[in-house]
Amino acid sequence: MRHNFAKKRNSGYLAPALPEEGSAGSSMIQLENVFKYYRSNGHVKIVLDHISMDFMAGRSYGILGVNGAGKSTMMRLLAGTELPNSGRVRRSARISWPLGFSGGLHPKLTGRENVAFVARIYGHDVAVP
Repeated sequence: MRHNFAKKRNSGYLAPALPEEGSAGSSMIQLENVFKYYRSNGHVKIVLDHISMDFMAGRSYGILGVNGAGKSTMMRLLAGTELPNSGRVRRSARISWPLGFSGGLHPKLTGRENVAFVARIYGHDVAVP
């Protein structure tokens, strides 16, 4: 399993969780040397700097970072709604909502409230403190 957590000029990182019981361990999504940048006002902002990682089946992942670290960009790349400038994103599993529809999260709700909302859609009752 490859992991390259280094990011240039940002402080966001991917954090893999422990495998769940009975996980198959096959790769669902692979990032291969993914590089993503944006140009604005004559400046280039590097969001992902040659990241390689395997997202394994049966695991949970968190994408953590400060504002502007590239969390939403990473989600769009994983979902396939945005392409990297270079490198490759391979998917061997279906991408479900809300990841496949990046606009599915409500911008006025907190992260916790959005998670509870999506959990309710899938039939789970989640209390939000």
